[in-house]
Amino acid sequence: MEVTDVTIETALTELRSRTGIGLVYSPDLLPPDRRVSCECRDRTVREALEILLRDTGLTFTATATQVRIIPVRTAVGNPGKGSVAGLVVSDSDGTAIPNALVELGDGRGALTDEHGRFLLLNVPPGLYHLRVSGLGWDSQERPDLRVAAGETALVEFRLIRRVIPLSALVVSPGSYGILDEVRDYALQTLTRKEIETVPQLGEDVFRSLRRLPGVASGDISTRLYLRGGTDREVLMLLDGLELYEPYHLKDFDGALGIVDINAIGGIDLHAGGFPADYGNHMTGVFDMQTRAPPPEGVRTTLGLSITNASLLSQGHFGSGKGQWLLSARRGYMDIAFKLTDVNDDINPRYYDAFFKAQYQLGSRHLLSLDLLQAGDHLWLNTEEIGTDAGVGELETNWDNSYGWLTWKAYLTPSVRARTLASVGRVTRRRVGYWEELGRATGPEAVDSRNLARFSFVGLKQDWTVDLRDRVAFRAGALVKRLFGDYNYDSWTRTLTADPAGDVVGVYDTTVVRMEPTGTEVGAYGSVRVQPFSWLTTEGGLRWDRFSHTGDSDLSPRLHALVDLGEGTTLRAGWGLYHQTQGIHELEAPDGETEFTPSERATQVALGLEHRFSGGISTRVEAYNRAIHRPRRFYLNLWREVLAFPELDADRRRIDPTEGLAKGLELMALREGETWDWTASYALSSTEQRIEGVWVPQFWDQTHAFSVTVGYRPNQAWNITASWEIHSGWPITPELYVVDTISVFQGDGTQWPMWWRGEFGTLNSIRLPAYHRLDLRVNRRFQLRRGVLDAYLDLFNAYNQENLRSYGYRLQTLNNHLVYVRYGDETLLPFLPSLGFRWEF
Repeated sequence: MEVTDVTIETALTELRSRTGIGLVYSPDLLPPDRRVSCECRDRTVREALEILLRDTGLTFTATATQVRIIPVRTAVGNPGKGSVAGLVVSDSDGTAIPNALVELGDGRGALTDEHGRFLLLNVPPGLYHLRVSGLGWDSQERPDLRVAAGETALVEFRLIRRVIPLSALVVSPGSYGILDEVRDYALQTLTRKEIETVPQLGEDVFRSLRRLPGVASGDISTRLYLRGGTDREVLMLLDGLELYEPYHLKDFDGALGIVDINAIGGIDLHAGGFPADYGNHMTGVFDMQTRAPPPEGVRTTLGLSITNASLLSQGHFGSGKGQWLLSARRGYMDIAFKLTDVNDDINPRYYDAFFKAQYQLGSRHLLSLDLLQAGDHLWLNTEEIGTDAGVGELETNWDNSYGWLTWKAYLTPSVRARTLASVGRVTRRRVGYWEELGRATGPEAVDSRNLARFSFVGLKQDWTVDLRDRVAFRAGALVKRLFGDYNYDSWTRTLTADPAGDVVGVYDTTVVRMEPTGTEVGAYGSVRVQPFSWLTTEGGLRWDRFSHTGDSDLSPRLHALVDLGEGTTLRAGWGLYHQTQGIHELEAPDGETEFTPSERATQVALGLEHRFSGGISTRVEAYNRAIHRPRRFYLNLWREVLAFPELDADRRRIDPTEGLAKGLELMALREGETWDWTASYALSSTEQRIEGVWVPQFWDQTHAFSVTVGYRPNQAWNITASWEIHSGWPITPELYVVDTISVFQGDGTQWPMWWRGEFGTLNSIRLPAYHRLDLRVNRRFQLRRGVLDAYLDLFNAYNQENLRSYGYRLQTLNNHLVYVRYGDETLLPFLPSLGFRWEF
C-alpha cells in the first residue's frame, strides 16, 4: 500500500481493502484535518499503523480477528498521576456498547459514550479492580489493572449479550425506535444517517415521521396527527420533561419543532398502547433524548440551509467527568416564502437554543442540567396591497423557556432511580387589526390584543427494580404547580342588512381576564412478569389529579409480549387513557372561561412483527380507540391560515359526544450497504358523533401509502427518493345565499346587492387524493479540517398541485349572481433548497 497526502480515514480504508484485515474504528476518533503519507508496500500492518497514527493521540490493539483503533491520553493536570482509557464492545460483532457503567473500585467511574469509549483521568498510581456492566450484557472485571504515573492504561472489554432485563423490553404495541441505534429490541425505523438524508423541509425530525403508518401531517405544519388523534393528544418529552408548546411559527400551524434534530440522540415513539409511565395524554408519546457528548475533545458542527443556520458543539470538562452540549439555531423562513407565491409582507423569524451539562458523581450517579429557550416573531403588514383578502397588520411573539435538573442514580445493577426538578414558562403576545375589502360574508373589521402566559414548577421521580430474572417493577410520582394568565380583548364589526334593507355594522366584543392556578399530582406502578420464556406480561395502574378541573382519574393498562420464535413477536395491549384540559389550553379568544372535564379513551391494539433472514423487517398492527367525553373544540371551515382565526366568519364550535379511531397498518423495511427502502400502508377511519351523526375528522385519510428508497453508491454520495399518496382529506362545502336588497339602478332595474356565506354538512365532501415526490442528494467531502456534507432537496419534485380547499366566487350570469368554483387553494409547489453541514 502507498498513499500520499490523504486523510487518515482514506488511508485506513485503503489499508483495510489491501490487506483484508478486520480494522475497526470510529470516524469521530480521527483528526479530521490531519493528512498522512506512507510508502508501506514492504511493511507489516503493525508498521503501517504506527506510521499512520503517529502523533495523532491514537493507538491500536490487535486480537486474532480484528485490529481496533483506540485513543491514548496521558494524565491531565497532574504529571504524578495516570489515566485509564478503553473501549467496551460486543463480543459477537465488535460493535460499540454505549452507556455501559465503568467502575474503578475507588469510587471513580464513567459511562461509555455512543462509540463505546471511556476515559478516567488523574488516577493515582496503583493496582485497581476495574468492572464494566451494561444493560443487557454480562458484566466483566479486570481485578489487577495497574496504573503508572504519567502513563495511560489501555483496556478493552468484550461483553457477552445476555437476556435483556424485563424492565428494558418493549412490551406494548405500536412502538418505534428512531435514531436510537443502541437498542435492538424495538423496531428500528429511522437511523441518524436516514434522518440526515431523507428529503424534508427545514431539517425537522417531525417531517421525517410522515413515512410511518398512522401519521398524518400537512405540507407546512409539522403537527402530528397520530392514529386519528390531534397533536395535543401526543405527549412530547425531551430528556424526561414535557414540552407544552413544541412548535415554531404557531401562527402557521406549527411549521417546525423547537428542538434541533442535530441535538437529538434517540427517540421512542409510542403510537398507541403506551404503558402507565406516561399519563394525561390519550394517543401517543414522542420521547426525545439528547445526544451523549464525547468524553474527550471538542466536536463542532455548523449548518446552513435556506431555512436556518445552526450550531452544535460538544465537549468535556472536569478532567473528563463532565460533558457539555450546545445547540443553537436561527431561522429565516421569510427567504423560503419568497421562493413561493406567499406574499413578501409576511416576515416570520424564529430561534432556539439548547444547553446541556452533565457531571459524573462517583461511579453510580450522574447529574445533568438542561436549558431550552425558543422564540418566534411574526410581522404581517398588507396596508399597501388592497386585494380582496383585506388589509391589516399583525404582530405576534412566542417565547418558550424550560430548565430542568436530573439526577440519575445507579444504586445497584438491578435498582435505578431518576429524579427530575423542572421549571418553565410559555408566553404569547399578539396584537393587530384587519379590514375586509369587498367580502360581506363575515367580520368586515377586527381588532385583537392577546397576552397569554403559562408557567409551572415541578418535581418527578421514577424507580426501576429488576427483582429477579422474571420479575421487574417500575413506579413513580410527580407533583407540579401550574399558573395561567389570560388577558384577551377583541372587537369585530360585521356588515349586515337590517329589515329595511339598509347595510349596517354590528359590533361584538370579547373580553377575558383570568389567572387560573392549579396543582397536578400523579403516581403510577407497573409489574412485569415472565412466567414462561416465550411470554411477558405487564399490568400497570396510573392515577392523575388536577385541581383546576377537579379531575381525578384512574387508568389501568395491560400488555403482553409473546415470542413465537424464528424472529416473530406478537404484542397486545389494552388500556384506559385520560386527558385533562391544561391550564394553557383554555380557548379564551373564543370566549371560553371554564375548563372542561377530562377526556377518556379505551384502546385495544394487536401487533405482529417478523424479521426475515434477508434483512427485511415487517410489522402489521390493528388498533381500535373509543373516545368518551371528547372535548369541544373550535374549527375554521375554510382551512386557511388566518391572522385572527377565532374572529373569522368560518369559525365554528364543534361539540362531539363520542369518537372512534380504528385502523390496520403495515410496514416493511430493509437496510443494506448500497440500497435500503421502507414501505408502509395504513387503512384507517377517524370519526366523531356530532348531533347524532358520525362525521369524519378533517385529518381522516382512509388509505395512505408511502415508500422511501435510498441509494449509496459509495461513502461520498447518497440519493434518496420518497413518494407518498393518501386519500383526500374531508372538507365542508361552502355555499352562498343571495339576498335581494331594495336598491334600484338608474334604469329602474332592481339589483341583488347582498349575499351571505353558508356552509353545508360538516366534512361531507373530500379533496382529491394527495400525492408528492421528494428527492434529496447528499455529497460528503473530506476536508483538511473536518467533513463537509452538502445536500440538494427537491420538495414536490414534479410540482403536483395538491389542494388545501376549494375556492368559490360570485359572478354575473344573465343579470344574476351565480356561485362558481374558481381559484382553488393549493398547498406548497415545487420547492428546491440547498444546505451544508460542516463537522470538525
